[in-house]
Amino acid sequence: MKKLIFALLFTFACTAIFAIAYTAKWNEEWEKLTEEEQWFCLLSEPLTERNALSIISVNPEPFVPEGKQSHSQGILENSWQCFSKEELIATAEEFWNGEEKVIAEYNFLKSKVAGLQASPASKVTAAIEKLAAEEILDFSSIARLYYIVEMQDILGENGLLAWNYGKLLAGLRWGIGAGWLTEAEALDLAKPFIDFLLNAFDSWEDYAVHYAFGRAYYALQYGLNYTKYFNEALEDVRLYDIEVEEDEKDKIFTFHGIKFPGLNVNGNRILTYSDAVYKPSKEAELWMLTVRQTRHPGDVTDLEYASYLNFLKKKKHLPRVAYNLVQMQRDNEWTKTNAQIDSLPKPLSDADLEKRNRLVSNTYKKDLKFYDEANASFKKADKYNPLYIQFYMEYAVTSFQAGDYKKYCSLFTDVLSGFEEEIQQTADIKNFTCLYYLTLAEREMKARNYEDCYKYVVKALDYLNDAKTAFSMDFLKTEQMGAIRSALFDMLKDCEDNLAKENRRRQTE
Repeated sequence: MKKLIFALLFTFACTAIFAIAYTAKWNEEWEKLTEEEQWFCLLSEPLTERNALSIISVNPEPFVPEGKQSHSQGILENSWQCFSKEELIATAEEFWNGEEKVIAEYNFLKSKVAGLQASPASKVTAAIEKLAAEEILDFSSIARLYYIVEMQDILGENGLLAWNYGKLLAGLRWGIGAGWLTEAEALDLAKPFIDFLLNAFDSWEDYAVHYAFGRAYYALQYGLNYTKYFNEALEDVRLYDIEVEEDEKDKIFTFHGIKFPGLNVNGNRILTYSDAVYKPSKEAELWMLTVRQTRHPGDVTDLEYASYLNFLKKKKHLPRVAYNLVQMQRDNEWTKTNAQIDSLPKPLSDADLEKRNRLVSNTYKKDLKFYDEANASFKKADKYNPLYIQFYMEYAVTSFQAGDYKKYCSLFTDVLSGFEEEIQQTADIKNFTCLYYLTLAEREMKARNYEDCYKYVVKALDYLNDAKTAFSMDFLKTEQMGAIRSALFDMLKDCEDNLAKENRRRQTE
């Protein structure tokens, strides 16, 4: 027993000696940094330390084994999609100019709901849904709009810049670890961000709470648990704060004794840890659930999924919701149809083949009804939005496959032919145009107007040939268009034969 106690005491003593030595070394390394370098580290530290990198040097990863990729480079390439010094410098410029994606989206969304903070919930919902309908906003944008409205008084003019600029400072330090930037180059790029943060916030506490709210906004965008991300960020930043007397304006922050300038030059509301909470409205919570179900369906319980479905049905007047409902309905129908087809005996007899074709045809007709119902929500939406284009291309394909050629022609002339020039040059629109002329040719064939039929077939083939070298989004499959090509050549021959017969008849009269 005495030996055990002695061993434990010896271990504790060694640990204490090591800790003292490590702390001394830690402080020695830290003191070598200039005050600006220390701020470079401190303002970016939460995200850097969360990735298990150095917190006492401007270069967060000073010892990378030869021939190995640094962890810093991996973060920049995998998370930031940044692959060179030039791209990282361009990214820093985008952050500073407000062009970085998250900053730009935040500013855009914020401008759209300006003045709604003190409005009744019904007015907020009406305004957000009007915007969502007109601009075909995705679910995460709608959820973030609620966040912006409900948190604007707290976020103030600085908004998410504590998080965004802190993240950028971490990225610049990772650029050093990746070997793309020297410490001097990184610090030079970091200076305006450091100056902004030190001037914009009153204290480390003020910076910390804004930082955490920024990370919560990031979580909302991807359907992540915003409370978890918020609390983690807050705890990360609080590690560098120490308690001081309330009347100390020039607040000391961190155990290194550096003082936060506390200028708060923008005159925004000064946040404290008591402000570090977000309680979303019921409407906001349901949109957050919708984002989570869309991005992480495995994280949603059966009860939550039922709430999600019920919520979507109430919001089907919004284009994005209507489109999702169409996809869900189509998937359900095709699952049932494919199960029926799989149950048919193999090989298929003529009767079974006919049954199979009838099942497929009926399913396309059901799909077409789903698109018909969703169409009303897209009529007044932004026709330049990618989902608008996606929806009407799918709608057109489905109407053709369902055999409703009148509706197909109507969709083509009223919608598809009005897409912008860039879309008109794609293989998809050229193929759609081919199908349009095919339907006209078939109409003329039935009416025995062989000369007009021939002209339409030639036009259809011309567009089909042009589509071969154009960019395709694959709305119409190659094998499907191959069958169309064969059908067109058959029609061409029929037209030629019938025209020849008419010519012979005229000559004998």
